[in-house]
Amino acid sequence: MREKGFGVIGGYVSPCHPSYLYEKLGYQRQEAVPSSTRNKLIELALADDPCWTLDLYMASTDKFISNDIILRTFKERVDAQIGTDIHIGWVMGTDNFSPYCAVPGMHQIVVENRDPESA
Repeated sequence: MREKGFGVIGGYVSPCHPSYLYEKLGYQRQEAVPSSTRNKLIELALADDPCWTLDLYMASTDKFISNDIILRTFKERVDAQIGTDIHIGWVMGTDNFSPYCAVPGMHQIVVENRDPESA
């Protein structure tokens, strides 16, 4: 990244909305870890690293919000805190990728989902 003129200054972990998790789990919904527990586990995992922050915007909404709204809102909040001369990479699975989520300064980095059995 440095060769291309970029430096990483930090990261945000944004847990998914509960309805997205339930949709992914399907019939195993009852096995889902409650959002409050997931959020606390992430918070504890990030506690010793000042470069990472837990962002609860997506997890705390009343309903599922489209990715373009989430990305725009996140970019606006980061711009207000840090400044507008930064680029943000959003790492996601292929199920979240949308060619229609074009937010200036936001770059979708897609990770190909794979079958856990093949790992």
